[in-house]
Amino acid sequence: MDFDNFGPARDLLYVTMLFFGAAAGVLIKIIQKKYTLSQKSNWISVIFLLVSLGVASLAVSVILSMGMVFSVVSVYPFIPFFLALGILGMYFPRAGICSIVFAAGFFTAWICFTFLVFPELKEKEPVKITVRSSNDDYIFRRNDDTWNIKNDGRTITFEAASVTAYPGYPLIGGEQRGLIIRVLRKDEQLIAFTNSLFRFSHSSGFILERYTLDLPPGAMLPGISFSVLFNGKHLYFDPPIQLL
Repeated sequence: MDFDNFGPARDLLYVTMLFFGAAAGVLIKIIQKKYTLSQKSNWISVIFLLVSLGVASLAVSVILSMGMVFSVVSVYPFIPFFLALGILGMYFPRAGICSIVFAAGFFTAWICFTFLVFPELKEKEPVKITVRSSNDDYIFRRNDDTWNIKNDGRTITFEAASVTAYPGYPLIGGEQRGLIIRVLRKDEQLIAFTNSLFRFSHSSGFILERYTLDLPPGAMLPGISFSVLFNGKHLYFDPPIQLL
């Protein structure tokens, strides 16, 4: 998944499967149920419409990805799922549509409350906390929150975590989010910005990665300020910290 427009191309491929599945559902209805010639003609028109929409969606997906969307193995487990949704939606209109709405609502609520609550990690827009050194304290600031930590001459460790969604997931696949989650001194947790990132695991289709950065004792003169930045790939000081 190293090409541009993967997300839109993947989602359009899933939409294609919905259209093709819906067309297959209509075809099954025509074969299994008794319709008049006029009714069959109408249903066949619906099939052609659905197939045409599917082909158009597939064409846009291929154009956006230059055909590389089919090289991403992670999309294939979702293809039969969306085909089945399309078939059920047309063969059992009430139950199928209700199932689609319920599945879409559940998925949306799930990603909103578990994944999208964390900021998106971008190279040019890293998440950060600001640190200022006084004679006896470190003053930590994130947004409007402030913490004072005693400077006892021991190393302080910053810990960040990123969560990347399984590439095959619709809408969020391949997206990376995360935070600077806590500040430690040896085994002592000084500040916990959030611990909720730890609920993610590979078994849930998310990849959790952790990063640490040490602030050595005596690295700053009183009155000096710096930022701790995290862009999803690196956790670093800005400006760089020089040992005194």
